[in-house]
Parts: sequence; structure tokens; C-alpha cells
Amino acid sequence: NDREDDLPVNEETVPDKPEEKYEPFVPQNLERTAHLPKREKREKSEELNNILKKIREERKKRKSNEAEILTKQENKINKEAANISKPTIIKCILEGINYDILSSAEIDSATGCHLAKSKKGYAVLAYKGDELSIIKEYENVNSSKIHLRLSETLDDNTLRYILRVGTNKFIIDYKDGQVRYVMDLC
Repeated sequence: NDREDDLPVNEETVPDKPEEKYEPFVPQNLERTAHLPKREKREKSEELNNILKKIREERKKRKSNEAEILTKQENKINKEAANISKPTIIKCILEGINYDILSSAEIDSATGCHLAKSKKGYAVLAYKGDELSIIKEYENVNSSKIHLRLSETLDDNTLRYILRVGTNKFIIDYKDGQVRYVMDLC
């Protein structure tokens, strides 16, 4: 006991009188309303609940908007996938060369173009029904997809298309079921 008396005492934390007690900790938000009558406390509490409710509703809206955006994107992707025509011919022989069809693009239900691969390289083939013809040949291409876009309609009702395979682009004309190469684009 003698040793305890020799220890320094922190006067701020020790009550002056033994019967005094420490103040309990009260969180700030409760401390602000502690002096208010019960009715006002209830109103403040309702106000806080309304704010929290609005926050929850806003979060739900955001989640539903995000889900709606994802659904729209999925629908768009599905529509685009449905528009991609799959080649009906997987392999073909043209002028004694075996070709594997990599991708296709339709001009109409019976006419279009295939990107095909052979031992010599690649070729863009025009088809009308079962008839095939070579439009353009490449030693190498940097894509296995063919893209076809209508550019313009000429005065004589010829449809002019831009055909793209990777970085290679050229123009073809389509009239009366016939596909004709026009020129390369830069």
C-alpha cells in the first residue's frame, strides 16, 4: 500500500469527491437531440428515417437502371449475333483449289461474299446460289471476319458496297444478281 501512495495521480481523471461519477459517453447525434422534448426527438428520428428510406430507394433505382442497361446491351448483342449469316458451305473447290469458308456476308438471301482460306492464302469469293467466283485474293489477312456495308445506290440502281477484311478494303458493285469488283481503298 505504501507504494501506491507514492505514484503520481492524474487529477483530471480522478473525481474530487468519491460520490461523483464519470459522465457516460453519448454519441454526437444523440447528444444534439438530448435537450429536445420527446416529440421533437421523434420528428428528428422520422426525418432521419425518411432520409435513409430515400437513400435506399435511390440505390434500388440505380441497380434497376444498371440491370436495364445490361439487358439492352444483351439484346443488342443478341440481335447482332442473329444478323450474322453463317455460311451454308463449309468447304468448296473452285478452279481446282480447296477452300475453307471462314465467314460470310449477305447482300440478299441468295447472294453474298465469303472469306475463304486455301493453302495458297485467302480469297474473297462472291456467291449467287451455288455459283462461286473469286473477287480478290490475299497472301495473308489479319482477320477471319468479312464485313459488308452498303455505301450508295447509283443512278442505274446498282448497289455499291464497301467490303472489309481486317485492314483490307475494296468496293464492289451489285446489280441483277451479279457481284463485280470495282477498286481497292486505302
